[in-house]
Amino acid sequence: MATLSKFAVIFLVDRKTLEAYNHSPDFYTEQFNQVIPERLYALAGIYFHQQKEILDIGAGIGRDLHYFKQLGFAVKGVEPVKAFREQCQRLDPTLAVIDDSLPELKQIKTEFANVLISAVLMHIEGHQLIESIISIIRVTAEGGRMVLSIRGSRDEQRERESDGRLY
Repeated sequence: MATLSKFAVIFLVDRKTLEAYNHSPDFYTEQFNQVIPERLYALAGIYFHQQKEILDIGAGIGRDLHYFKQLGFAVKGVEPVKAFREQCQRLDPTLAVIDDSLPELKQIKTEFANVLISAVLMHIEGHQLIESIISIIRVTAEGGRMVLSIRGSRDEQRERESDGRLY
């Protein structure tokens, strides 16, 4: 088990980002379905422990959960946007997706050998990143592996998209 000091965390994932996703879930579902992260899937195929469960933090509409489930992985997702969790269930009613979010991941009490964090940290405010990383490490088993995608840079003058999302 990875050991860390425990910190009290009082922040939640960015409210304006959640509002944007909740306001237009069909639009974002269509956008997400247009992107197939082939490089991300290739890296996960190489580095993830085979036959071990994957935790997808920020599961979105379930695209990646569904992909890895079809490859034979056991999967679990974390997604704070209700409309996206509902989309996961429409895609595959057997997908386990819980209502939780960074930085705390309060609902995740177990550790995972494989953790996927794709296009998530860009939605976290800068002052919440350390707490988010601590939570990610907490849910990653000793010897576990994670595949993490991050933005190459962020323009500090313009951190939000026109719809209010941190991106």
